[in-house]
Amino acid sequence: MTYKEQKTIEDLSKLINDFRKSNEDFKNAISSQINAINEKVNEKHIPIVLEKFVLNGINDTIAMSLHEYLKSYESPFKKLFKNLFEKYEKELYNIMDSLLSEQIKTEAFKNEAKTAIVQKISRVLVQNVEGILDKSFNELRQDALFRSKLTIVIDSLIKEYLGDKK
Repeated sequence: MTYKEQKTIEDLSKLINDFRKSNEDFKNAISSQINAINEKVNEKHIPIVLEKFVLNGINDTIAMSLHEYLKSYESPFKKLFKNLFEKYEKELYNIMDSLLSEQIKTEAFKNEAKTAIVQKISRVLVQNVEGILDKSFNELRQDALFRSKLTIVIDSLIKEYLGDKK
């Protein structure tokens, strides 16, 4: 082997050793960084959860406050919609008028209106009749003859009902 070849082999050997050493240094550096990151993550675990909890609480509070403000008496939307309705009052009136005039002419509307009116009248009459009946019944209960006849009728109804059950 010539001097040049031997020098090349020694240089290659030194280069391989340097490469191994730098590879080992790189491995150690990566390991130490991974260990440092793991330590930080372990130390931050509880504060991360607390930070999320605090942030969620703040977000919920802001959302609730905004919701309450927009619902409140002083809501900016109330004034906005009031102004819009005032601005378009005539157009909205015309739309509502045309819709109502079309609906009043339909049979379905007429039937619904009749049903609603009849139900309302029935409720009012029944409420008034109940009061009149209560008043009349209270007057009749004070009459001894009526009470005795009522007792006999109720007694016979009970016996008839119990007789049918047997």
